[in-house]
Amino acid sequence: RLVHVLPRMLVERHPNVFPMAFELWEADSEGSFTSLVATKLGFACGKVFHGITQATIKKDSRSTGSLINRAAGYLLQKSGHELWYRGMKLPSMSEYDKYGGRNYSREEFWSTYKALRDQKPLNIGQVLRSG
Repeated sequence: RLVHVLPRMLVERHPNVFPMAFELWEADSEGSFTSLVATKLGFACGKVFHGITQATIKKDSRSTGSLINRAAGYLLQKSGHELWYRGMKLPSMSEYDKYGGRNYSREEFWSTYKALRDQKPLNIGQVLRSG
């Protein structure tokens, strides 16, 4: 139920908020999707993406959790998102420092957030269709 209520609450509070879900699927040799292997849920407020949760359903040598992070980051960047808020930095997130991941002071974060929340990014669906 919370998954259905949260987007409504967010949009009612700010019209520039959009729920987002990224999914990574396994395919068979014919190209048919067979099983969900990783997912990431969050929402965008303007050009800021807030990662809420992630699940790695199939754990194996392909590192599907890392793959979904990289795919989401690529799509967010291509669509014009400029800040990915992941919450408190955990040691496992240090691998993303080389892509610009870093800690912000409270003042710098809110200043950046306020500047980006009312800007409109491209639609990720359009980015995917354009190649």
